[in-house]
Amino acid sequence: MENERKPMTRAQVEQIQKPRPVWIEWIGLHQLQKSPGWEIATHVHAGRLCIKGERDKDGYLLDLYGVNWVAYDTPPGEKEDKQT
Repeated sequence: MENERKPMTRAQVEQIQKPRPVWIEWIGLHQLQKSPGWEIATHVHAGRLCIKGERDKDGYLLDLYGVNWVAYDTPPGEKEDKQT
């Protein structure tokens, strides 16, 4: 299945230099109570992926090392649906 959705590699994430949408799925971060979904990744700074926050917030950082999240370029099911 060549169209299978794959997580972005750390190298791909580290190359983000301008705002772009990414689908983030949290792994074992129940305390954040954040569901999977689209985020706007803006850049990488000091080993952390900067995520643009809501208009009234400053945003937040996701640690690239010891990762508890996965980034994708599409949401679940989208690549599989494109095959038909």
